[in-house]
Amino acid sequence: MYIYESILGKPLSGSASALKNYFENHVAGRPLVIHIHGGLNDGSDAQGLAFELTPKYESAGGHPLFFVWHSDILHSLAAKLESTVRKVVNNGDFRKLETSVRASIEKPKNKKKLKKARAERKSLAKSERARNYDIPIAVQTKQKYRPDEKEVEEAIDKKFSPLDFVPKINSKHARYVNKNAGRNFGQERLNWFTDAVSFLVDDTIEVIARIMWRKAHDDDRGIPLLIYEEVLRCLKIDRAIRPVWDGMKSSIERSFKKGGAGTAFIKSLNNYLKKNPDTRIVLIGHSAGTIYVSHLIDAAAKKLPSNIKFEVVFQASACTFKDFDRLVYPHRKRIKGIRFFGLGQKREKDDVVFHGLYPRSLLYFVSGVIEKHADESLIGMATYFREGAYYKKEVKRIREYMQPPKLTRVWAPRLGIPGGSSNATRHEDFSKEHSSLESVQDIIRLGIENTGTKA
Repeated sequence: MYIYESILGKPLSGSASALKNYFENHVAGRPLVIHIHGGLNDGSDAQGLAFELTPKYESAGGHPLFFVWHSDILHSLAAKLESTVRKVVNNGDFRKLETSVRASIEKPKNKKKLKKARAERKSLAKSERARNYDIPIAVQTKQKYRPDEKEVEEAIDKKFSPLDFVPKINSKHARYVNKNAGRNFGQERLNWFTDAVSFLVDDTIEVIARIMWRKAHDDDRGIPLLIYEEVLRCLKIDRAIRPVWDGMKSSIERSFKKGGAGTAFIKSLNNYLKKNPDTRIVLIGHSAGTIYVSHLIDAAAKKLPSNIKFEVVFQASACTFKDFDRLVYPHRKRIKGIRFFGLGQKREKDDVVFHGLYPRSLLYFVSGVIEKHADESLIGMATYFREGAYYKKEVKRIREYMQPPKLTRVWAPRLGIPGGSSNATRHEDFSKEHSSLESVQDIIRLGIENTGTKA
């Protein structure tokens, strides 16, 4: 059993020797099988899956290697934090940030804001509540203000505070009241009440508008689910969970940068293929692991010889059409064949992931709540391949690429087709369910181009 383990995109100590042994022990004629598990998966679960699948893949003639990337909640949050810090300190960004913050303090760019600020300067300059307004200090006095180093550092800390992940009240609804400004308690209470009503009305109108737009463009979810998802977004539940999801993606991206696990693997693979150019390569990804596979294809296509092609298997993919269009589609000539395994529409809807909290599957939750844009199209969802639905340009392009006569999509239940059958009922079934696993074995044994038709 060969395991290539990484944390935060970097290979663990000992992984280099495991990678070396994997290629040294390869027998000519056996396809290289690279399996990458899904997200929210710690090392022990992934290694247990590798232990179960190794004899299955070997019996089909494959030489399997299992990528174990720690994608549990803690490691995902750590990856998100590391990514945020890198954006600030890498390549001189911190100095650019300091310069921009200093400039924003010295001189506002918005002329209307400057004009309004000057008009209120006399009444605000002497009041402690002046700093509660988003008005540059420079316009509060006639002399040009030069901020000191401490204030610049405080501004930077404020701009990149961990509290950025905590929902904030929109500034147009928030009013700061100075106790010494001469207002009585009744007036303050009235102002807060009217602001609260305004906040509620504006958000309600915004939610209704989004629901109407989503319903007009996607009739799969239904009004009750759309309302529920928009309420979750209004309560900022998506922002509370998204750092974990973004952390997984950051960990994957980091893997293909200098010193990353993916970069090291591609280097070793390239060295091996120079001596064995006819070796088949089968890439298998499950759920968020398909995002990893997409990045792997993108990075490998830029490094490996032009004659090297991949056989690709996606299982219950959480990769968006947008990412697939960006990472895989440009290298479609490198793809010998591709097959998507997923749940049919009815089974996807019935695969409730959070009982009592969310009434649909994990992929529905990712698409409708966790992704930055609601109804983000995912490769692994049958609903985005149905006829008559609204499609973005990248969805149309990928749908055309995956049209028959090639069998590229297998929506469970589908049986009786070697390399194209599945009877999975849940998101996590594809690595274990008999017909799904048998289809992968057929692809490893016969080649993806020789499967997908009825026997």
